Amino acid sequence: MSGATVAAWRRRQEASSDAPPPPDDDQKRANGFQARTDAATIDSPDTNARDLDFVKSQQAGLAAAISLAKAATPSRPLPAVKSPASRPESPASTQGRAASAAPAQPELVIALPTPVIDRLSLPVCPAPVTPVSVLAGTPHTSRDRRAVWNSHSLAQIRWLPLTAILTAQAVLSLRLVWSNTAFPDEALYLWSGHLEWAHMLHRAPIPAFATFFSGSPAIYPPLGAIADSIGGLAGARLLSLSFMLGATVLLHGVARRLFDRRSAVFAAALFAGLSATQYLGAFATYDAMALLMLTFATWIGVRAVWCRPSVQLILMVAVASVLTLAAATKYATTLFDPVVIAVAGLPICRSSGRRQGVTAIITASCTLCLLLLLGIHFGGHAYWQGITTTTLTRASSTYPAPFLLLDSGKWVGSVAFLAIIGTVATACNRLGRVATVLAGILTTAVLLVPAEQVRIHTYTSLFKHVGFGGWFACIPAGYAVASLARAVPRPKAAHAIFVGVAAICLAAMPSIPWAASHFGWPDTSRVIPKMRAVLATTRGPVLADDRGNILEYYLASETAHRQILGTFFYAYNDPATGTHLTGAPAYAAAIHARYFSVIMLEFWDTAQTDDDILRDLEVNVGYQLIATIPYQATGQHGDVLIWVRRARR
Repeated sequence: MSGATVAAWRRRQEASSDAPPPPDDDQKRANGFQARTDAATIDSPDTNARDLDFVKSQQAGLAAAISLAKAATPSRPLPAVKSPASRPESPASTQGRAASAAPAQPELVIALPTPVIDRLSLPVCPAPVTPVSVLAGTPHTSRDRRAVWNSHSLAQIRWLPLTAILTAQAVLSLRLVWSNTAFPDEALYLWSGHLEWAHMLHRAPIPAFATFFSGSPAIYPPLGAIADSIGGLAGARLLSLSFMLGATVLLHGVARRLFDRRSAVFAAALFAGLSATQYLGAFATYDAMALLMLTFATWIGVRAVWCRPSVQLILMVAVASVLTLAAATKYATTLFDPVVIAVAGLPICRSSGRRQGVTAIITASCTLCLLLLLGIHFGGHAYWQGITTTTLTRASSTYPAPFLLLDSGKWVGSVAFLAIIGTVATACNRLGRVATVLAGILTTAVLLVPAEQVRIHTYTSLFKHVGFGGWFACIPAGYAVASLARAVPRPKAAHAIFVGVAAICLAAMPSIPWAASHFGWPDTSRVIPKMRAVLATTRGPVLADDRGNILEYYLASETAHRQILGTFFYAYNDPATGTHLTGAPAYAAAIHARYFSVIMLEFWDTAQTDDDILRDLEVNVGYQLIATIPYQATGQHGDVLIWVRRARR
């Protein structure tokens, strides 16, 4: 094929490509897709692959045409290339040479089909949506979920701060795990868990735990009993520690999605430093499991923000289901159900519109109410009695409101103060009305428990319950600490972060001795061996301090077929007069009738009742003091007194 043939083909190709394309609205290809601009598909992998196939097909056609041209055209030598140094010829000699030369061959022109590539009309795949934080608007890419090892700086390892926080939290709780013997509540729930397994497996009779438990006896107690069977009391406490570590991880996830990663780290650090967090991580009751269920429901709700509307409604039903499980684990967690639903629904209002957000809130609320009603219905009268006596109509006490508020402020006051600052920061940073309202709701959560216990003037469980509200308040509190780095010039941001870390560490320092002081109940390690020997030589009912749960837990076989009575409440029918007595008169009448075979007094939780019983024993010759075991608890000294019934003469 001659050079002129190739040149002609190129000119024709350039002429066809210079034609202006028709407008977008009028242009459609034969495949039926709407034409699109090149810019829309320039980076599409599918488009690049198809363009490459098209170019290869055109090159193959051109090669075939050249082969045909070579076969039809005789070959002739290429013209000689003149050297630049050669002398140019004159026009006369050039004309003469042209006249004497052979006549030129006719030019061969091959007409090839000219493809017109006006615009690419291939469908464009939409780019994946990058999730952003709900309130701060910070994008979360896939790199945020992976550890970054491409830098020598430890700050680039994204999982390192959370791992350090979890390690510190575990250490603070582990120091309490082996620090004391079982608390009466721990002994009660673990002992009831073993009985629940015996009832489920062998239909053994059990007490009506549902009538006086503040949570379902069929949820946490069996789990705690499994851990107790594997590792003893320490195993059950380590189970609570795993629940609390999970709550910290979920707090980090919720705060990261609502604000950003830095706020999440500070929020997790604040929660790990709370005295209630350290305490519940070493306390074998259902509080840690209930808190984990609350946090898991909150995480599901926040996670639903980036889902399709249909998936959002499904996740709202899941939120209600988990909240129902949390309420069954501990009835008092229903106090925080509105907070969880608001945290789940308000971000949807901001991202998907008010209508979708209201629909999500109504779905979660209606499902939760329905599930709670079904649970009460199937639980029966026993569960309703337990709910009313322990939660809805809980007996009032005489603690003054200033005392309760002062202690609450001592335990979670720093988090509440920072949460208020975080709410103000969301308004000052113009994150939107929804962000400010949501931060205010999270801040208000820390006030719910103190307000409820001030209403009934009750101090019991206040130290544990303030940790539930503290979990929610740590989210805006973490944003407040993180905002310190944004409020200063960029060169000083690192110093501001260091100041925030130092402030969190200082706030956590007083919590360490406070948590240890609440683990300072009387140690029964010396009492249990003595009571084992006493129970082996006596028969009849036993009156023990509190509800006798310590004896039932540590001496399960010795107390299996004996009636164990406590000092919280007692009712007795006097056989001499036939009168039904309760309280101090009931104890006095039973002691006078020599009803108890063994009496153990500790003078701790029910010190006033123990003093009344002691006066009755000192004037009654039917009982003998056989042991006085000293103990020290939270700086106080006391004695455990063991009395046995004298034999009749």
